[in-house]
Amino acid sequence: MNRQQAEEHLRKDIWYPITADGICELCDNMRGFTAEDRKWINDHVPPGVYETPEQAIHAVTWGRN
Repeated sequence: MNRQQAEEHLRKDIWYPITADGICELCDNMRGFTAEDRKWINDHVPPGVYETPEQAIHAVTWGRN
């Protein structure tokens, strides 16, 4: 997963607040994301509600899993 692309998506393409499931659902329907990217997002966005892009970006487990 391209971290810069994912962070840009979390900042620009999502309306907050949003749940982790909502983020995954939007990514599943987003052009430019491969099946591998979608799986990565589904595996690395922890459950919860995110009020801001910064909360979502901070919560994503970039290589910590």
